[in-house]
Amino acid sequence: DISNNIEHYKFYNDREANENYPYNYIEAIKESINKYDIVLVAYSDTIIQSLKDNNIDFLLCYPTEDSKDVYLERYKKRGNNEELINIVKETFEEEISEAEKRHLPSIILKGEETLEDHLLKDGYHLEKREVYKKFDINF
Repeated sequence: DISNNIEHYKFYNDREANENYPYNYIEAIKESINKYDIVLVAYSDTIIQSLKDNNIDFLLCYPTEDSKDVYLERYKKRGNNEELINIVKETFEEEISEAEKRHLPSIILKGEETLEDHLLKDGYHLEKREVYKKFDINF
C-alpha cells in the first residue's frame, strides 16, 4: 500500500513493473478523460507515442531550465526519494531541451509558477480532490 507516501515510491527500485504497461496506463487515461476536465500523466516517449496512437489530445507542461533549484526543493518537500532527486539533478536541462525539440503544444512554467497558478491565471476553476484507491489514484 503506497497511498500513505506515494511520492516516496516514485522510481522505487523494488517496485515490480506492470506487464500490461503502457496499455493499462492508456486505458486509465481514457477512463479519466471521461471523469475529469484535466488529466495529468507522466511524461515519457512511450506515453507521448501512445497518446498520439490513441488520438488523445495533450499538452506538454514543463518548467524553464532556470527553475531547477525550485523543482529540486519541491521534490524534497513532498517526500520524493533520493534516487528520483538525483536523477532530476542529472537530467533536468536535458529533459527540458528534449521537450522543446518536440515542438508540441506546451505550457511552460516560469520560476516558481505551478501548473495550478497557470490554470487559475487562464480562468480555470480548480476543485482539489484526493482519491486513493488501489488502481485509481488522482491528485
